[in-house]
Amino acid sequence: MESLDDGGVPGGQYGDYLTLFDEYNASVEVWEGRSVDLREAAERCRELVIDHNASVESLRVRVEAEGLSAR
Repeated sequence: MESLDDGGVPGGQYGDYLTLFDEYNASVEVWEGRSVDLREAAERCRELVIDHNASVESLRVRVEAEGLSAR
């Protein structure tokens, strides 16, 4: 059995380790882009919900002012 290096990665697995390390580093840019897209979508959804709620409240006030009921 191969012992661990003082640095933590066995010499016989160092090539695999570097491959995984490089793949991870390459994926960071992709995930950062996705997180930006997700934040932008969440903000747009939040804006739409706020606008929708304001419209519903306006309609409710108007219906009540006219003495109507949706029930």
